[in-house]
Amino acid sequence: MRNKAVVLLVVLSSLAAASVELTPADRDGPLRLHNEFPFTSVFLATAPLDARIPTRERLEVGLSVANIYAIPYAAITTPAGQAWLKEPEKSTFDQAGLAEWAAGNGGRSVYLADTEQIRLDLTYTRPFGRRALVEVEVPLKAYSGGVLDPLIYGWHSALGFADAYRHHTPNNVQQVFFARGNESLALNAARGPRLGDTTVRGLYQFWRSGERGMSLAGSATLKLPTGSSSQLMGSGYVEGGLGLHATQELGRLTLYGTAGFNLHPGWAAIPSARVRSAFDLHGGAQWRFGDRFAVLGALALYGSPLDEGGRRSLGQPASLYSIAGRWSWDRYSVEFGMLENIVRNNNSHDFGLYSKLRVNF
Repeated sequence: MRNKAVVLLVVLSSLAAASVELTPADRDGPLRLHNEFPFTSVFLATAPLDARIPTRERLEVGLSVANIYAIPYAAITTPAGQAWLKEPEKSTFDQAGLAEWAAGNGGRSVYLADTEQIRLDLTYTRPFGRRALVEVEVPLKAYSGGVLDPLIYGWHSALGFADAYRHHTPNNVQQVFFARGNESLALNAARGPRLGDTTVRGLYQFWRSGERGMSLAGSATLKLPTGSSSQLMGSGYVEGGLGLHATQELGRLTLYGTAGFNLHPGWAAIPSARVRSAFDLHGGAQWRFGDRFAVLGALALYGSPLDEGGRRSLGQPASLYSIAGRWSWDRYSVEFGMLENIVRNNNSHDFGLYSKLRVNF
């Protein structure tokens, strides 16, 4: 009888240890959007962060797949683009013709992107006291043909959206190309999964109004070139950025805001590319239904790291939105959502799906 009591005590103690008391900063947080466009995702971007400091270490595993399709006006107006439009059947671009055009127009760039980027993010967060935390993010990235192409084409057709020449492009075919002068980069077959650039962030909360008020925090970020620039896994340079983050709690509603500035020294894959510093803006909201379930929405405006002129091109800001549901239980939470561009500027993903698992320790 005594042995049974000891066993029962051990089991109950284990269950009590497994059940953790979490604060809103442990359980909640903004949607973590990325711009998955191949030629901009290699650069550092500001992450939307919660200005509140969690009480526990945590590990997040995020998986996303984003469909990307961009054939800009600059590519269409080249001889290769005009020849492509005259093809009677669905066909791919003559990239050698694009490279020849770029070589003859050394001051201009030309690019196209028809692919899907698959991204697995591993993010570890460790708080230090009640005011600071450090976060390490390690991505694995892969590129493949567009398995979501039929879904997006059907959706655009049903809603009467312009298809931007999707009807003239084969489904599930990858063509990614960038050229400037005599330099060019092409990915026309699946790549990865491979390691992307590793990001290290530090966040310090410098103001908080009560337990359920507004919190303000500043962040500093360093991105290390652990990914291959020639395979579009990273920029090839060390990059740095600063961010300002705000969180406002209003009962069941929580509002998030982030503004950031990032320094981009260059792009190792295309050394002659005109690279510049950029500002990013994020806004988001969460509405919680009880203790277990919440819905979230987010908007993002990414400044362009590439100084490329032209209408609807890489030189324009990229605008995105995302919506998701989050289910929490004990020390775990799971998210499922979708992400899409707002204004089509040939510089962001078209549509994507993502999921995330968070474990608090």
